[in-house]
Amino acid sequence: MSVVTQFAFPQEVPEFYTRMSLRKYERPKPGANLTPTMRTYIRLPIPLQLIDSFNISVSGNNMELLGNLPNAVPQMQAAGKTLTDLYNSAKEGEGAAIMNMVGMVAALTPGLSDSNLAKFSQSQLGVVRNPHLTTIFEGVALKSYQFEWRLSPKSEKEALMMNRMIDYIKAFMHPEIIGGGFALDYPYLATVEFVTGSSSANLPNVSDSFITGLVINSTGGGTAAFYRDGNPVVISINMSLQEIDIKTRANFAAGKTGNPSRPLDITTGLPPVTYAGPGSS
Repeated sequence: MSVVTQFAFPQEVPEFYTRMSLRKYERPKPGANLTPTMRTYIRLPIPLQLIDSFNISVSGNNMELLGNLPNAVPQMQAAGKTLTDLYNSAKEGEGAAIMNMVGMVAALTPGLSDSNLAKFSQSQLGVVRNPHLTTIFEGVALKSYQFEWRLSPKSEKEALMMNRMIDYIKAFMHPEIIGGGFALDYPYLATVEFVTGSSSANLPNVSDSFITGLVINSTGGGTAAFYRDGNPVVISINMSLQEIDIKTRANFAAGKTGNPSRPLDITTGLPPVTYAGPGSS
């Protein structure tokens, strides 16, 4: 279907504005392109803040004894020794050497190093097991956004448009009961972009997202103020969104519109330094 509904606030087209679209969720199989079956365009002013954040997921991981293998194995191989050789050498020494080895084992061996014997050995020898802590990459965090708009209708017609727009967003950010009450269909997806002229490379560009939160404040001006028809003088809209897919390096190399004429540099794996494709002027 083509465009079925359009909302615009304010009525006149500003120089800079927000362009949002809502469409029914449809993705036949994982990784397939979305096929819009219904589309709604909403034009709003630029929000109060334009913050774009990027995050990946990492965690600290304790490698225990495995973390020391790259250091220990070459040294032992160079000396022509094995673990058995080291044990036998210590075993044939004096009693003090044997006790020292036992204490080191108790102090440093995973599974034993948290026992009372281990803690005593650690205090006597002045050593603790090296945890070989390292950072492990776990994936990419889904991008989330939060935008706030303050709207003040200048006429009854603008107030009506504003109220209809808010009701529409509230309706389609929620699911619908289907299958005789046995299931819920997905809420509509939203995309958001900001029109500020020919170049907006560093502005947020919200890909297919769910609207995860919507806060309406009818006293957006700080005090309760209403027109004679009951509409608030100033209303604030706070919207939270979360994208349905992660970003990868290719997303930034191809440009915000996924322009295939701007591929990654083969040598560096980064976006090219110069770009003369569509949208460069």
